[in-house]
Amino acid sequence: WGLGCNGIHVLDLMAWWTGEDLIAVDVGGLDKAWLPAKRPGFFEPSGTLEVAYSGGTVGRLTASPPASADELAGTSIPEFLRIEGYSTRWELERPFSESMGRAVEHNGREILGRVEYQSERTAPLVDSILSTGTCDLPDLSASTRLHRILLGGLLKHWKATAGEENESVPIT
Repeated sequence: WGLGCNGIHVLDLMAWWTGEDLIAVDVGGLDKAWLPAKRPGFFEPSGTLEVAYSGGTVGRLTASPPASADELAGTSIPEFLRIEGYSTRWELERPFSESMGRAVEHNGREILGRVEYQSERTAPLVDSILSTGTCDLPDLSASTRLHRILLGGLLKHWKATAGEENESVPIT
């Protein structure tokens, strides 16, 4: 689970939570070495990625280099995710679990939940689109803007650290 292939999902989630648009990505805190991804020919950055949103929200995503062969092979899944705001902090245990996860706020408030299977999500999304013309997913224009900003930052970092003048960054 890395900043290259999955970071976009966290940035999407932050945009949805805040209702703000992503406006900038700072790649200055990323490590110089890119790590091989689980798919041959692709790579993952580690380090810290800082992002800014239109309403003043700032995010910091940090990924450490893999500590084991399983992590390097992409077969391990993070067991912990921390989300910190100005007035609150959430710690998510098993945040990507399809069975059960737990979010605990700094004041002790607790929420239990799980990541739904795609087969559970598709029908309600299609029903919503057919009945109202919309769904809770970002539209293509908003998603494209967010992706371009992230990919632009990662490409800049790739060119600076890999010494290659590519027009694309090799992430999945």
